[in-house]
Amino acid sequence: MLFWNTIFLAALVQFKSNPATPEPKGRSETPYSIRDKRDWDAIYSTLALAWNEYQKAGGRVGCLRKTRRKAADNVAPLVVVAQIASDIAPENPYSTPVLGAVEVLLDVIYHRLPTIANRTLDKANAHD
Repeated sequence: MLFWNTIFLAALVQFKSNPATPEPKGRSETPYSIRDKRDWDAIYSTLALAWNEYQKAGGRVGCLRKTRRKAADNVAPLVVVAQIASDIAPENPYSTPVLGAVEVLLDVIYHRLPTIANRTLDKANAHD
């Protein structure tokens, strides 16, 4: 963290002054604003607080969001493991199709699941 602490103030000044990163209206009145923090630990704590608030389940939409996030957080390592296994496994008539099928399924889940989940959440939000 020593390096990051040395660039913190310069990075924060650039972040605050960049017109591409304006603070959303009303954010400074909430506990989720990071623009007034003095170090990386304070920013991390604020982001963790915001993340926990986001993850709170609120009805079926919150439950779907929580389940989707948990699945997305846990599937990425499986995709990498399947790709590594596919690369190092010997070419034979038994392992190749199985690893190929696993790799395709995980790839579909990893890349397509967020789109499907967002559509489901949009429909659920429309009914609330």
